[in-house]
Amino acid sequence: MSRAVRIGLAALLGAVIVHLVVILLFPAIGSNDVWSAMDGEDANGRFAVLAQPAPATAERAYLDPMMVHAVCRFDHLDEAPVRIVAVLEDVFWSASVFDRRGRNLFSVNDRTAAAPLDLLLVGPADLSALQREAAAVLEQSVVVDLAIDSGLVVLRAFVADPTMLPALRAMLASADCNAPIDRTPVPEPIVVTPPAGEVPAETPPVPAPA
Repeated sequence: MSRAVRIGLAALLGAVIVHLVVILLFPAIGSNDVWSAMDGEDANGRFAVLAQPAPATAERAYLDPMMVHAVCRFDHLDEAPVRIVAVLEDVFWSASVFDRRGRNLFSVNDRTAAAPLDLLLVGPADLSALQREAAAVLEQSVVVDLAIDSGLVVLRAFVADPTMLPALRAMLASADCNAPIDRTPVPEPIVVTPPAGEVPAETPPVPAPA
């Protein structure tokens, strides 16, 4: 094998390794960008609507210029659940939960969820406690069981027309990242068993044979 061929193969191998490293690191880099971008947005415990990115710009390149984005950071999920409530009507929307490393742990959109959007993010210990309490929130919300302490909730809405932008931004700004959690116990249904030999009232009497 000639020296030129060996150099070419080494360069190709190096390019492949760099490419793989970039692919593997991209989720973490993207997540860190979003997380750090929230530092000036006061997005802990509330949704912050991000500035609309201009097409073909490098700033916040992870944002789609055809979508409006709102982000809420949450912490200490191991100490208390987080409830997300948003009224998103007549528009394509999606909601995603990410961990600090950029892994998408849960996603839902207007075609897979009922309106309004109602998510309960809860750790395993709190979920068990809510189930023991038969808390009403378990019947009101879509329960997302997460074994993480902190993360991001990202809401997105499609901008079909530029004139929709103000309304869409207001819609996402009204989303609640710290909605109340109803822990009122849901009573079990009462089942009445008639005494032996007694026909229940709703059962029609059996006619006597002719």
